[in-house]
Amino acid sequence: MPIWGMDYQLKAAEYYADMPYNPQIYVRGRILALTEYLARLQAK
Repeated sequence: MPIWGMDYQLKAAEYYADMPYNPQIYVRGRILALTEYLARLQAK
């Protein structure tokens, strides 16, 4: 899901403008949450 990585990274940069953060960890967490959500939708 490379498309979502850039989108999440840009949103994180806006949100964490004044605080230090690791964009790779943030993006990985968001992508994992997205894939878990999609897996739950398919299980129903």
